[in-house]
Amino acid sequence: MSTLSLVPRSTSAPKEVFLHGIGRFGFVLLKELGDRQPAGWHLRAYDTDAELVRCLRWERRHSHLHPDVRIHDRVEIAADCSAIGRSDVLILAMPSEEVHSVLDDIEAHWTHPVVIVSSTCAVDAASGRLLSDIVTERLGDKLRGYAVLAGETLARDLVSSDPFMATISSADPEILYELRSLFASDRIILNSEDDVVSTEFACAATHVLALLAGCAHGAGIGTTVLARLIIRAAAQLQELGVEHFGARSESFSMASAVWGASIWMTASGHGEDREVGLLLGRGFTAADVRSTMRNLRRSCEGLRSLDGFAAIPGFSECTLLRCLHEFVKERIGVDAFLDEFRRIR
Repeated sequence: MSTLSLVPRSTSAPKEVFLHGIGRFGFVLLKELGDRQPAGWHLRAYDTDAELVRCLRWERRHSHLHPDVRIHDRVEIAADCSAIGRSDVLILAMPSEEVHSVLDDIEAHWTHPVVIVSSTCAVDAASGRLLSDIVTERLGDKLRGYAVLAGETLARDLVSSDPFMATISSADPEILYELRSLFASDRIILNSEDDVVSTEFACAATHVLALLAGCAHGAGIGTTVLARLIIRAAAQLQELGVEHFGARSESFSMASAVWGASIWMTASGHGEDREVGLLLGRGFTAADVRSTMRNLRRSCEGLRSLDGFAAIPGFSECTLLRCLHEFVKERIGVDAFLDEFRRIR
């Protein structure tokens, strides 16, 4: 049986950061970190899209996003994922459905414990479990720590020079301090939290609220009813988070970047989940919408998290979310969908 040699790392060597997933959010995060590469960190990135990797390596641009934006020359674009095993910090910026294959890569190339920072906040569609729970169970002692990067961020806004607010959450104060040195800057207003579950659940829940807002708006519900609908659905999700997942009730503050700001932004803005909802509300099937978004290389986290919520006890009590799920699954039509929401008092 072969043994794995773990070579101690020099304390003076820069920490290795591996960003996996260079889509909308991953690219702008890569741009931001590359432009100001924090002292003591070396940044490497990879994506499974071969054409995207080629464009980034040789032209320093994305293959289909922001054609005038270039990443810094010091950012290393990996040709494959083998370097994932040498990373000290692994940033997950891909759709949640791809996380399991990344865990396979970690197990195949692992050399030392890694801190995983996930910007992918979702509930597993099949089991109803948070990704942090799945990753922690799967990797065991290969994991030095787990953190969530979430908050008030739309990828299209990050390309501008405007500041934005985000939350970094980890149960380990040493890891929080370490990650602040990586992410915090004059432009990134970074809040620190020690409750991963609350942050992750709240972020996943806002995906579903954005989906709900899009469906309702696409189906013809007016602004007044829509506002009441979002408030009531948010309350149902908060109760589900506290009672089933053990989230803290104080995490659901309207002053929070990951809850209040995200609800306002995703429910009224132009994020992917709201766009998915608009298409569903206008009569497109979920299968057609998933296919369209896949062709556009855009994710459907709200649909996946909604399926995950539906798999857990207590979901049946969430009447508005249950109605949304029935509509998405085409078990009820648009008239029944509208009638349910217009009866809200």
